[in-house]
Amino acid sequence: MRSRTLTSPWRRAVLVTVIAAAVLGPGAACNTVPLLAPTQSAITLAISPLLLPINGIAVQNGTLVTFTTTLGTISPREARTENGKVLVRLNAGRRSGLATVGALSGDAISESVDVQIGGAAASTIVVTANPSVVPSTGETVQIVAFVTDETGKRV
Repeated sequence: MRSRTLTSPWRRAVLVTVIAAAVLGPGAACNTVPLLAPTQSAITLAISPLLLPINGIAVQNGTLVTFTTTLGTISPREARTENGKVLVRLNAGRRSGLATVGALSGDAISESVDVQIGGAAASTIVVTANPSVVPSTGETVQIVAFVTDETGKRV
C-alpha cells in the first residue's frame, strides 16, 4: 500500500524515520550499556517529503485524521497521529473493485490512493483442460481457471 503525506497550503509535514539495529554482547543489559548505538549499528534515515517551507512545522502528536474510501470500510475511520503517523485498516468487504482511499485533517486533504480489491487485481488468467484432447464422440472435460495478480498470487 502506498502512503501519501497530508499537505496544506501553509504547512508541510515532515516525517523522519530512524531505524537502528544493534546486537548486544553476551551478558549486556540495557541498564548497563550507554544509551548510544554500538559501533556495529546501522542507521537508516528516511525523510518525506524532502522539503519544509520556512516556519513550517511537523504534525503534532494527537492530530486527528479522518479517512474515506469508496469501497469497503476503514477501521477506525478517525485516528490520532503518533510520531507523525496514523495506522488504520482497509477492510475489503465482499465486493471486487477499485477502492479510492483518502485522508483529511482540518484544511489539509491527501491525494487519493487507489487500491485494487479482489477481481480488480487480476492480471493473468490461465485456463487448463483435462483431458486436453476430446474425441468426436464426446467426453467429460474438467476446465480449471487460475486468476493471479501482478505478483503471481491467486485472487
